[in-house]
Amino acid sequence: MVAAVLTLLWRQVPGVQELNRLLAREGLLWCGVTKVAQQSLFSLIFSISC
Repeated sequence: MVAAVLTLLWRQVPGVQELNRLLAREGLLWCGVTKVAQQSLFSLIFSISC
């Protein structure tokens, strides 16, 4: 999940849906291509922002 947050900031990803597409299509930093539920990514971003 650290890779997801760093990618979100580094590549200036506009939203969770696009982050999910990147993860499924390209992978994130040191993580390979992975299928993740959009709800779990949303929960991660929401928990960090609070």
